[in-house]
Amino acid sequence: MRRSIFLSYVFEDYAYRDQVNDWARRDLLGSVDIVTETDDVRQGGISAIRAHLRPIMRSTDALLVLVGQDTHNRRWVDEEIHYCASSGKPIIVTRLPNSTGAAPPEMRGRQMVLFAPQYIRAAIADAFSARH
Repeated sequence: MRRSIFLSYVFEDYAYRDQVNDWARRDLLGSVDIVTETDDVRQGGISAIRAHLRPIMRSTDALLVLVGQDTHNRRWVDEEIHYCASSGKPIIVTRLPNSTGAAPPEMRGRQMVLFAPQYIRAAIADAFSARH
């Protein structure tokens, strides 16, 4: 079964977003499609962010959070995490290479997987097998 994974990241980490998309295109993450936000609506405030993100996230099966230097203090990322957590969707957290920033508050204490396709693939498989 093909799964849809929403990718949560800080814009400045776009090179890692591109890497994840490349891994997914090459089927290195398993049978998944990576989904990201489509517009920058931050200027509209939290209600605009929610209105934009919720329909996108509602249609996905899980969340993959890329934790870098500044992920812990980004309201957009926090909103994505909170929505998926409250919706009961699996959340996978990975630490970006050469970064030491804290995890977002709601993810602190959760195990992070290494930023490599085999580890992310295993975490995705584990997240869905734990649900059944």
